[in-house]
Amino acid sequence: CHIYHQQELNCYHFHLHNNDGTGDSHGDFYQGSMDMNSIFESIEKHCHSNVTFTIEARECASCAKWLKEKGYI
Repeated sequence: CHIYHQQELNCYHFHLHNNDGTGDSHGDFYQGSMDMNSIFESIEKHCHSNVTFTIEARECASCAKWLKEKGYI
């Protein structure tokens, strides 16, 4: 990603999963130490509206459920 004017990120695609801080565990959005709500809020606020995502969690179905509950899909 490239930051322009400290407001807009020039990002068009993200590979998303959560981790617990000890390694690259590829946890689902419900698990781990990352605040996925804040991450998605920042993406909405600072990235282009046509941004895309790849879910890289070991349990993709639970991530899809989380995204649906939050209104992203």
